[in-house]
This record gives sequence, structure tokens and C-alpha cells, in this order.
Amino acid sequence: MRSFVLSLFLVACGTDGAGTDSGDTAADADTDPDPDPDTDTDTDTDTGGAPDGAALYAEHCAGCHGEDGTGTREGPDLTREIGRMTDEQIVQIILNGAGRDEMPAIEVTEAEAQAIVDFMRANF
Repeated sequence: MRSFVLSLFLVACGTDGAGTDSGDTAADADTDPDPDPDTDTDTDTDTGGAPDGAALYAEHCAGCHGEDGTGTREGPDLTREIGRMTDEQIVQIILNGAGRDEMPAIEVTEAEAQAIVDFMRANF
């Protein structure tokens, strides 16, 4: 049962529906040709270089799990699962995906994955 719950956790988080990630990553921050910080969409620039968990969650997870983490037809309710796993377990799910078709890996760094976990723990 735990394996099933773990597999369902973060289902399809971070894709555009076709299994691909189309957003900017923190690695793009140094090569961003847009010098205007008001239009910068990178997720790590507003916090002095630390990944912004809220922005990362909004970009990669909210589409399936809802803005408040309570789930959608595409992904399960994270508010029920967040307390059942360690940070490391959740980071690994974000980085590596879960199950065969439940959730693909998200293309973020480990620090960004941890920032998502920190955001979820603080807000869900």
C-alpha cells in the first residue's frame, strides 16, 4: 500500500501534458539574454540565488496538484501525503519520478527539488 501511495504522490508533476518540461531552469539564469529583471522568469533570482520553492511549485507541480496542493484530476492531493514521507523521499520522487506512468522525473536540480519540498511543508 505504501508503495502505491508513494507512486501516486506527485503524479505527472511538472510536465506540459506531453511528458516534457518547457520552463526555464536556474541554470538559465546566467545565460538569460533579457537584462530586465522585471521580466525575468527565472526561479532563483528573487531570493539572492536560492531557489524559490513557491515559483518552482507553481511552474512544475500546480498544474497537476493544484495551487494549494489538494490535487486535481491529473494528480493526487499532496496535503495528505506530505507528512508521510521524509524530505529525501520526496526529493527523489521529484528528481526520478514515481512508478511507470504515474509521475515523470522533473528537470530541476536537487536544491530546487528541496526548495519545492520546503515550500510544500511550509504551506500544506
